[in-house]
Amino acid sequence: MPGPAERGRRVAAAALLVLLWVVVLPGAAGARERDVSLCGILRPLDELLGCGVTSTPSPAPTPSPPPSAPSRQQAASLPEQQPPLIDSRPRFVDDTLLVRFRSTASPPQKQDALHRAGVTAVSTIGALGVTVVRMPPSRRDDALAALRRSSAVLHAERDAVLERLDTTPNDSDWPQQWGLRRIGLPAAWDVTRGLPSILVAVLDTGIDAEVPDLRAAVVPGFNAISPLAAPSDDNGHGTSVAGIIAARTNNEQGIAGICWTCTVLSVKVLGADGTGDTALVAAGIVRAADAGARVISMSLGGPADDQTLDQAVAYALGKGAILVAAAGNNGTTAPFYPAAIPGVVGVAATDEADHLYSWSNYGSWVQLAAPGCNPAPSSSGGYVTFCGTSAAAPVVAGLIALQLSVQPGASRDTIVGTLERTAVPLGGAVQFGRVDARAALGAFGDAATPAQTSSGGSAAFAATIHGVLRKGAARIDRTIPRGSLAVTLRFRPTLILGLSLRDARGALVARIRGRSPLRLQRTIAAGAYRLSISGPKRRTSFVLELRGDG
Repeated sequence: MPGPAERGRRVAAAALLVLLWVVVLPGAAGARERDVSLCGILRPLDELLGCGVTSTPSPAPTPSPPPSAPSRQQAASLPEQQPPLIDSRPRFVDDTLLVRFRSTASPPQKQDALHRAGVTAVSTIGALGVTVVRMPPSRRDDALAALRRSSAVLHAERDAVLERLDTTPNDSDWPQQWGLRRIGLPAAWDVTRGLPSILVAVLDTGIDAEVPDLRAAVVPGFNAISPLAAPSDDNGHGTSVAGIIAARTNNEQGIAGICWTCTVLSVKVLGADGTGDTALVAAGIVRAADAGARVISMSLGGPADDQTLDQAVAYALGKGAILVAAAGNNGTTAPFYPAAIPGVVGVAATDEADHLYSWSNYGSWVQLAAPGCNPAPSSSGGYVTFCGTSAAAPVVAGLIALQLSVQPGASRDTIVGTLERTAVPLGGAVQFGRVDARAALGAFGDAATPAQTSSGGSAAFAATIHGVLRKGAARIDRTIPRGSLAVTLRFRPTLILGLSLRDARGALVARIRGRSPLRLQRTIAAGAYRLSISGPKRRTSFVLELRGDG
């Protein structure tokens, strides 16, 4: 029998192998000596980096066994798409039940029946007396049994699928991709499956372009760490992110990517230990924008607030790019950068029941949320369950790529505004809610249409200004049509700013002061107006949105 020292060595070796399998590679501990550390990328890595993680991490995901590798020719091309056949066997929605209560049941009795079954009422069909309820897919059958046992329930049944109108991929791991079904992507794919001309930059540890599900999807980009070397993946994190966005779909293997045919640009800004610094990330943002990336996905970040990232974000916004970043995995409201930089779409992570994961950062500085545990390709050639806001951010990036495939000329404000408008509210956990692909793609045609003239003859008004506060002040002059004007000012969540609106004579129309976001609304006459922003004498970026109903 081995002694204590030998047993200790075996345990340490086993732990190292587990870490290697989940793509946390050696060298992370050395990041403690860095001046700037980009923490929160993968939960187990935070503890190695000494990032001050206090909440309990989720268990390490168990990788799926690697599939048999197809030939390069098979992986590089997508078969011609055909409408799926209607299955002769009944199919049912995996997270929905239909409930009809007894006429004698009181409201408290109905609520008690739903509570005991662990379901949430989402709508009613009033004329039929039917309540539509939802629950995590794994609990559907137990919930059905509980409802049928309740004395308050007359009838409960599964929600049958009558026609298969939504696109259903044939990828082998599609049944495990609950997150993409939760946000309604099958219906969104009926609208578009993407365009090769839409370029999505992944700023990460690089991408393994030879992974079967990513062949023909990745174009070489830029290696900020070693500019003369290819931006290949020596960690695995970036390959998983890229797979969520653009894994080749309907190829009978692996997973379904969100944007089936869009192109991914590999920009390596993180090393083999999963860390980088501000200079590398800022350089990567600039290079991605210069390369024409319409979407820049960043599953990275840290607590440091600095002006260089601000400038890089402003540069990319000026080039027309839409930037998406993970909100971080520390389970706090503390701002995480670049997600908290105005103009960047910060993304939190939700579970199967549309609840925020306990480890996900949240707060008013986070705009959107998306499913936070998704199957993804591994650089080892197999597939892993990839969890974290690192897995949620590429869901939003891929969805934006689909929107751009419908309207390639759409502005950032139109794209992001549609996502915000159609998001499913999460009770204040994030600013707008969990993304809804079905609703976003369904509403996008109308959202991308220029504002029409109202019946009163005044044109609707909308403008978004990305600006920088210098020496504690900024002024924006605009001619605004008459009607109701709504103004929203977004800036760093750690600051307190003031916002005022004055007319052409200098008379004060409205004033507000506080933390981001600041909002004011007034009915005004047509004319010239000045919006003034005031705050501490430091350089900081802001986003000012003006909306008028004409």
